Amino acid sequence: MDSVQLDQSAGIVSVGPGARWQKVYDALDPYQLSFQGGRNGKVGVAGFLLGGGIGFFSPERGWACDYVVNFEVVLSSGVIVNANSKSHPDLFAALKGGQNNFGVVTKLQLRTFPQPPLWGGVVIYSNSTDEELLDAVVDFKNPARFDPYAMFTFGFVYDATLRAFTANIAMYHARPSIVNGSALETFAKIQPQIFNSIRIDSPGSFAGEKISPVVKQYYMHWATNTIVVSRTALSRIQTLFRETSITLADSYLSANLTVAISIQSVPATAPSSNPNILGFAAGSEAEKRLLNIGLAIQYEDPAATAGLDIATKRLAAQIDQIAIEEGVYDAHLYMNYAGSWQNVLGGYGQESLVVLREVSSSTSGSMLGSEINDLMQSTLGWSSRPDGERA
Repeated sequence: MDSVQLDQSAGIVSVGPGARWQKVYDALDPYQLSFQGGRNGKVGVAGFLLGGGIGFFSPERGWACDYVVNFEVVLSSGVIVNANSKSHPDLFAALKGGQNNFGVVTKLQLRTFPQPPLWGGVVIYSNSTDEELLDAVVDFKNPARFDPYAMFTFGFVYDATLRAFTANIAMYHARPSIVNGSALETFAKIQPQIFNSIRIDSPGSFAGEKISPVVKQYYMHWATNTIVVSRTALSRIQTLFRETSITLADSYLSANLTVAISIQSVPATAPSSNPNILGFAAGSEAEKRLLNIGLAIQYEDPAATAGLDIATKRLAAQIDQIAIEEGVYDAHLYMNYAGSWQNVLGGYGQESLVVLREVSSSTSGSMLGSEINDLMQSTLGWSSRPDGERA
């Protein structure tokens, strides 16, 4: 289930759903081929792709799921089907962002592309750089400076044990020869820096680099938001993050708490000829306008679980409120960063929900079942009864 087999002549790599991205990159790097996969080599292939997937090449190549050419799926009936652009095309689109709600994916075929080494790495800054870094984020998102080859994940981290804030960025440029003068160069020059691993290297090497503060055996709460880029909104969110982090640290002294917030560009939108279920209209240029916000609260003490769950939900709601007040709110939620309580499918929009309902019905009572029906009832006024009548 974790096999990786490359057909170099066809440019297709067949991957078992249990494989992790490091194994895929290790198979592709020697041929200077790559895929729009995860930036953390420890992340699993199937879950990442079924949730959409943001990768090294997202501004140029879009969502990772759009580079899947075939899903082999076992439906709830036990029937094995191949979902692709010609066979079961609606199921194919629904799987690209619909997670594992329509059956069990047993194999994925992925379209590769030529990719020489990248420019990139991780930089960690002191907390005196926050305002300069936020200016750089806004400058990066200036449509006049849009660079389809540049990608970053920027974040603030608070370590309650050390009582210290830091900022960090993982950034990559797919064309090292033109990185000078790009918006990423601005990030690379900001000082003071605590750590800098910028280099030219393979996607697999970057995927093996530790870019998050996640600790094994610790508990995690996740949440996500989406906003239109706004310097004012980002400043308010950063202030909220700092205030919330200190409050939580004071409230959970023995939890060994880490609070993190990440900011990255939303990927380019897929062409209408290669639809997914994520809800972005072709030509919407989300990659030039939108930012994904990710929240993560990590802690060691299980007694803190209930309280920090409430705190995560409150923080996500407060970020939404800031976005609404600033006129930059967007309903889309990135599934791979979302909390289990967040209405990701509803954020895809009504048209996507209709497709999901139809695919759920056609795959004979798939696992999506009541979730889709409940969403339809609340957002479209549809009945939750099996016959699908409108209420």
